[in-house]
Amino acid sequence: MAMQLIGERTGNNPFKHYYQRLLAGNPMPNPPKVALGHVASKLVTVMYVCMRRREAYDENKLFRHMGVIKAI
Repeated sequence: MAMQLIGERTGNNPFKHYYQRLLAGNPMPNPPKVALGHVASKLVTVMYVCMRRREAYDENKLFRHMGVIKAI
């Protein structure tokens, strides 16, 4: 599932931006498998928080929280 979120055809989503930011890394980039593990962990955390708070997934809220500027 995490691989589908960061794929080229997914368009603009916060998980893809997060993965790319981890790969670019400052001062040291993460290896792709490590970055993918971080993305998977972030995805599980988002799902857990949505279930715990009984809220629907809100992409705009996640974009703001992750500090990603959403392209229109």
